[in-house]
Amino acid sequence: MNVTAPHQYKSTPWKNGKGETIELAISPNSTLDNFDWRLSIATVAEDGAFSNFSGLERNLVLIEGNGLTLEHDEQSVDKLDTLLSYATFDGGSQTFGTLHNGTIRDFNIMHRPDKFAAIIETVTEQAELKMPSCDFGFVYPLTTDVEITYTQKESKETLLQGHLGQFNSVQKDNVLISGKSFILVCFIKR
Repeated sequence: MNVTAPHQYKSTPWKNGKGETIELAISPNSTLDNFDWRLSIATVAEDGAFSNFSGLERNLVLIEGNGLTLEHDEQSVDKLDTLLSYATFDGGSQTFGTLHNGTIRDFNIMHRPDKFAAIIETVTEQAELKMPSCDFGFVYPLTTDVEITYTQKESKETLLQGHLGQFNSVQKDNVLISGKSFILVCFIKR
């Protein structure tokens, strides 16, 4: 597991210029205007339109605050009102976010669906989760440390809260994650 610590994350402006995002990881040799996948955290302090990310699938996970309602193309609605609830939507949609009661923070997972499939799981209660087979994946512990067990090596390590763990070429049942309040992201090349 490769670990990225919070001091290694970088701040980038939103495409619409109305805020900043903390970028945790992005596909190699990429920019904000051209990437295959990206993980980030944003603070949303006011109602407003989301940036246009045409050609990307977006997954937005509520990690702090009282909630957010997303309206897409004035047709469909997603309500994020519990910790680690999430919505999946087209990055090219005209999406408007309305805060429920004050500022929120969200964890963003974006990827090109023509290049990758994404598996996303959020865990709120104490649990042990097997990481699915994937080309590469990430674990983000939100409020507590999690324990990573490598079943073939019969070894363990701890991933600290707020740090991002990255795994390459995960085979089914080789990695177990134990803890509570974490996000698991797996990417599979198409």
